Amino acid sequence: MPDDAASPQSNIRLVIPQSTQEQFPELIALILHSESMNEEERQYWIDILPDMKEEQRTQLRDILVSERDQLADIDKKFALSRQETINTEQISEQRMQRAKLRAEKEDAVRQQEEAAAQQVLEEMD
Repeated sequence: MPDDAASPQSNIRLVIPQSTQEQFPELIALILHSESMNEEERQYWIDILPDMKEEQRTQLRDILVSERDQLADIDKKFALSRQETINTEQISEQRMQRAKLRAEKEDAVRQQEEAAAQQVLEEMD
């Protein structure tokens, strides 16, 4: 990755030293894709990564992975909910179409019966 990179959320160029990118590629990726950070916060975390203790980097990683996973779960639940809504709407539409067809068939049969009854009455006269 070059020394500066655009965050997925904006066009602002972040300065990422090559050595930091090489040392902490996973953390850099997590920082760049974090939805809870603005660009200033991203740059801050990138800047201090080399000076952080290993325990601090582990905690940062855990927080960012947790955020990513929770957002993915929310997205998945929303997608499932949306799909259930679509399925329900499709089922309702199918039921309405079947009811309409049934009503049309019943109406056609009723008209045939009325025509047949009318013919019988005319023949009786």
